[in-house]
Amino acid sequence: MESIVVSDIFQDPESDMAKACSRDLRKLVSLEDVQQKIILGGLSRFRLARTTGEERQTVKELAAETHLNVVEVNAVMNLLEFLLNRVLDTEIPDDDYEKWADDFGEVSVLSDSEQKKVFKGLLESVQVIAVNQVEPEAKRRKAAQANGPFLKSISVSTGILPVNEEKYKLFSSDDYEPKMVDIVDFATVRLSIDEGPVKEIFFNAEEASIDMIIDALRAAKKDMAALRKFLKV
Repeated sequence: MESIVVSDIFQDPESDMAKACSRDLRKLVSLEDVQQKIILGGLSRFRLARTTGEERQTVKELAAETHLNVVEVNAVMNLLEFLLNRVLDTEIPDDDYEKWADDFGEVSVLSDSEQKKVFKGLLESVQVIAVNQVEPEAKRRKAAQANGPFLKSISVSTGILPVNEEKYKLFSSDDYEPKMVDIVDFATVRLSIDEGPVKEIFFNAEEASIDMIIDALRAAKKDMAALRKFLKV
């Protein structure tokens, strides 16, 4: 019987998912040892990224270190993340990794014994990363979320608004003569959070308000550092 991870992907061998998995897995097992080591070294950071910006930055850095392009690295990281999630979601005996490799061979993804051996080694590394790095951090974050939602992403745009010398009054358009005398620049900040009825909030802020926010966050970082230092004493 095929392992769940294989049957899930290859229910339809002609599907986009099956073709992408075949392509990316072949790429993964064909990487040089040093490239695989670098990629695996960034897996927990990629998996635990809180924002798409963090994910992209991780991919960009790994691409530079491995001398691969970002598209290749992103595809390989998504495949490894999929496998890592399967490791986290199910209790998988060590000997199942051998079966995974054999099953991928049966669907013609891994064509020779050397590729299967490399893939088995990668799966064992993914298990270590899942158990020793990702799972403890995921549990820590889950405990922290009991106190409220966490920031998922942030985006900022800037704009300007005109300042009108005369304010329009209702039903006075015949006599209304707008005259722009100044402009106000501002930033629109959008925050996405990970749970709760409201998934996104946004607000406009002038430069002074932005400075106030930055100053408060800098102080918060110092508070967190002081707390960590205190707890280690």
